Amino acid sequence: LARSMVEAQQTAPMVHPSRSVKRPQTAGRQCTASGNGLHGGLAGVSATLRVICKDEEGNKRTSGGDVIFCSLSAHNSTAVEGHAIDNTDGTYNISYLPITADPHCSLTITVNGTHIQGSPFTVAITPGRTDANATEVFGRGLYDGLSGQPSQFIIHTKDMYGNRRTDGGDTFHVKVSPIQSLVPELEYFIRKYELTAEVTDLEDGTHRVEFTACHAGFYRIDVTLDRLPVGGSPYTTCVFNSSISFPTNIVFYSLTDKGSAEVPAVPSHDSVIVKGDIILINSQPYGKRRQRERLHALRMTADVTNAWRTYTLPVGLPPPPERRRCLEVDTTVIALCQNDVAKPIDEVRFVDLSNLSALSCWVRPAVEGKPPNAVAGYACAVWDGRSAVLVSGGEAADGAVVSDIFLLQLPQPHSSRTPSEWRTLVEWPSSIFDGEGACARRDHSLTLLP
Repeated sequence: LARSMVEAQQTAPMVHPSRSVKRPQTAGRQCTASGNGLHGGLAGVSATLRVICKDEEGNKRTSGGDVIFCSLSAHNSTAVEGHAIDNTDGTYNISYLPITADPHCSLTITVNGTHIQGSPFTVAITPGRTDANATEVFGRGLYDGLSGQPSQFIIHTKDMYGNRRTDGGDTFHVKVSPIQSLVPELEYFIRKYELTAEVTDLEDGTHRVEFTACHAGFYRIDVTLDRLPVGGSPYTTCVFNSSISFPTNIVFYSLTDKGSAEVPAVPSHDSVIVKGDIILINSQPYGKRRQRERLHALRMTADVTNAWRTYTLPVGLPPPPERRRCLEVDTTVIALCQNDVAKPIDEVRFVDLSNLSALSCWVRPAVEGKPPNAVAGYACAVWDGRSAVLVSGGEAADGAVVSDIFLLQLPQPHSSRTPSEWRTLVEWPSSIFDGEGACARRDHSLTLLP
């Protein structure tokens, strides 16, 4: 028996002393966490915390290798997973980037698939700093209003993730600039008209903007935050008049010049405004020299001693047409001519008024394409920035009401060598039109928004 026991001891495997004791394992329910990330943070700002791993006896682990999982979820939003860094000493640094603002977000932390102490945690995520692009601007004042009455709209601040902010402190700049008057006589004045917009911080994430436009017309509204456009800025609003409201600083005075003959009466469609001058073109012939025309200019100023200036257009073209519609494009007057009032527009003329003391004669460029078929009741407008004239609707020679819109594309610079071209609506891309489409119309007005 003694001999067999000695043989058994000689054949038994050797066990290392360090392996004779059972190695402790990490116990998830004993692990703890600390750091600001357990309490919440700002949307868009990384939050951090530290996880300390322990064994079943509550002793701190001194080595790494555990599987750490972190997830932040808010109501009706996609969960955000965190990132863990193993410090190889039983601790782990965790960071996560919150996106959705919610005072009751759920932060889940597990070690090797088991929740740590306190998991899931309830954390509060607040909105980040205001983002100009995500901020909303809304209200009727952005689109229309009445002259002399306050127009309002609201700015609702949001962060870059679309979370609505609930506190104030932002400084918005709002500029309201006149673009075009609805009253032609005030067109020159309204361009110098200044408005003041009042911005009120309501301390709940919203700002109220109020302004009062005393004159009917189109206005541009620029809303900026740190010089960046907010929402869909700039906006265009149209201020209407229930009755015509004239500015208080306009002075009315007689349109006669004591030093010369009285200015002859001319049709209103033979008048334009060029660089602050009222230009009247006398379309009536003088004696037998039917081709000669007079041009009268009056500087728009409140000076009652201001006088008319009369110029003679050089001889160059046949007599004035029976009817024409004059439009101003930069410093050039474009005349749409009807040599026979029973027939449509059959000629285009232009004259350069950049230097009234050295006038040139009327120029008659070549015109290609099909002209408008209306003989009366049509509306005209200049397409600013595109060197083009639009002619809308009217009445044809047979009495039919016209529904087409024609565009006259002018050469740049205006020259008789380069032909102008008529185009009709059907040739234009439909993407530039809004609404239900063109309809038959006559005796109307045409205004192009900038």
